[in-house]
Amino acid sequence: MSKSPALGANRSAYPVVLPDAASARLALEVQKMEGRIAELAAENSRLSEKVAARDAFLAIAAHELRNPMTPIVLRLHLLQRLNEAAQMPSARIAQGIEDLEKSVMSFIKRAATLLDVTRLTSDTFAFHLEAVDTVAVARTVVFNLCQLSSEAHANLQLVSADDVLFVDGDALAIEQILENLVSNGIKYGHGTPVVVSIASDPGRGMALIRVSDSGPGISSGNQARIFERFERVVSSSHYAGGFGVGLWLVRRLAEAMGGSVAVTSAPDQGSTFCVALPLHCPGDAT
Repeated sequence: MSKSPALGANRSAYPVVLPDAASARLALEVQKMEGRIAELAAENSRLSEKVAARDAFLAIAAHELRNPMTPIVLRLHLLQRLNEAAQMPSARIAQGIEDLEKSVMSFIKRAATLLDVTRLTSDTFAFHLEAVDTVAVARTVVFNLCQLSSEAHANLQLVSADDVLFVDGDALAIEQILENLVSNGIKYGHGTPVVVSIASDPGRGMALIRVSDSGPGISSGNQARIFERFERVVSSSHYAGGFGVGLWLVRRLAEAMGGSVAVTSAPDQGSTFCVALPLHCPGDAT
């Protein structure tokens, strides 16, 4: 009978995993798993940012499409009341229809360009700047909001030392800035006057557009915060409403045109918002 091979003679055929090798392999697997977890976390963060951007856009869209609808509805109500009270002259009807058409066209233009607002969250956002008469834009905004100010018993005034004052900007963006600021002044002003003033500051090379009201004012601690997205001008529940994107939009639009916005205010002393935009030089290319 042949002898069996000695125990251990073929030990090399059955390799034993040493503890150090097992630890190294386990460490490698853990490292791979941690890498995958990090990838999933990054993907989750990216998707969360997309959802936040979508929600932010919807908030801005609701805000910016609601603003121009107010004067349109008020003009319709005015025409209805005048028509019910007495027979309106045809010229008055024609003027009312023309004013409504301008407001509707402005609304359509805003809706068509609203997608550009989403780019305001990007540092690369920029307008195609051209010479814009700030006085003419301010007249349009004051006219559009005169009925709203009348309903609020607020006297809306435009003051300008110049008949025209051109800046390098975007007409629709400047209109949006003024509509937001003037609407806030009417909303929070308790029926007190709202004054839009335009002046030139040649030393700085800027046009200064100010909107002043005599509302509740803003404390110094809140004056920087109100320009952040989803922050409201007044926190009181009596004034709650909207998404708190108006002043954030004002700041982003002004900065995208090479300008800035600042506020001077104190509690119970009203507020003055000042938008500075670069003056247009006739020799500049537009």
